[in-house]
This record gives sequence, structure tokens and C-alpha cells, in this order.
Amino acid sequence: MGNHNYSRHEVDMTAFFFFNDELEMADLAIIPGTSQTSAVDCAKELLDKGLVPSVLISGGVNPKLDGQTEANFLAAYASSISISKNQLLLEEHASNTFENARLSAQLCQREGLKPQKRLEKKSNFISHDLRQHFNAVVDWQICSCFTLQIRPNQLCGGGKTNSLLIVRVLSHSHARRVLMTFEEHFLPDTAFQIKSYQDEKGVSPETWTTDPSQKAILYQELAKIGHYYLKNK
Repeated sequence: MGNHNYSRHEVDMTAFFFFNDELEMADLAIIPGTSQTSAVDCAKELLDKGLVPSVLISGGVNPKLDGQTEANFLAAYASSISISKNQLLLEEHASNTFENARLSAQLCQREGLKPQKRLEKKSNFISHDLRQHFNAVVDWQICSCFTLQIRPNQLCGGGKTNSLLIVRVLSHSHARRVLMTFEEHFLPDTAFQIKSYQDEKGVSPETWTTDPSQKAILYQELAKIGHYYLKNK
């Protein structure tokens, strides 16, 4: 952490962008739109722990992959680390986050994936070290504002109605935009958990405030969130 003095907006942005949930068993894991194999490593961890039975990989053609789709590229890597083809669902046409959400939802419907689980746990947004560092500045009860929501129609019968519970595996810097997009455009009665990882750009809660390139990435992502949300309304 060093001796950097954090401004209020840096504290708020760190809480906004960097979060992982305390995961419980879910119906499915989704990897949306990436060519980074770290996402599959995270998904294998979920499979090995028995937290999910299968993984949906969404992603169309990526110029970085010489014409391959992201879904096929990551599926090949998944096979190389002993993830069975029977554990994978592939969506190979999405070209952006909105299409990741919409086309993944359509695939879930075609596969007959129905709600089995319900969300019970709250999000753990940033690391324990960061929480200690920021404790004097931030009232951490604000985290309750970002708790993953149970939709009103899930509250019938004392909150025992099942919802489709999905873990999404994605990089730190994209987690917030993907969460907002999937909550807006995915299937009804779906609760999301987040498993995020540090991507190839190295953006992290510990270093983004002091690294100009990482800071630029996060501010650009912040601008994209508003633009993307309004564009796809």
C-alpha cells in the first residue's frame, strides 16, 4: 500500500470497482467475453470445489485469436486443464457485454436451465488490508448499498422462492460494468455472484491510485459504464 494518501474519490472508486463475493453453491458459472485463460483457471477452481456444475463461456470472434472465437479458444484451454466438455456450454456470437448477457440468457433458456438456488450471502468488496486502511475514512456500512439484490418476486413465502444463481468470472476492472449489464438484460429471477481476477493489465486495488496507466484504465471504464448503460436501455 505504501504511504499514498487516499482521497475520498479514490476510496469510493476502489469500493465501486474491486469486489469479490463470498461464494455459495450456484447453478452455473459464466465467463463473458475474454481471451484471458485466467478466467478459466478461476472457473476450474469453482468446479473443483463443487460450487458450480458447469461453465458457460460467451465470446465471438476476437482479432487477437486469428479468427477463433473466444468461446472456442477458452474451451480448448479448459480441456487442457481437465475440464470436461460435458461441463461446458459455449456461446460463440457475442461481440460486446450486452450481447454476452442477451445471448447467454438465450442459451440458458434453450438448455432448460431453471432456478435451483437462492442467494443468501453478501458481497465482500475489497481486501481485508484495504478495508483496514480505509476504515478511518469510510463507514463500511455503505457496503450494504451494494449487496446483491433479491428481486421482489423472490420474497414470497418468507424469501424461500428459488432464483437462478450464477457466478460470473471476470477481471477486476470490468466487474462493475458486466454486473450492471447482466442484471439489466439477463433472465428474470437471477441472482449473481462475482469471482474476479487480476487481468493481464495488472490493475489492482493496491496499485491503481499510484500507477498512471492503471488509473487511466479505470477512469476510461468509469466513462464506459454510463455510456454503455444508456446506449443499451
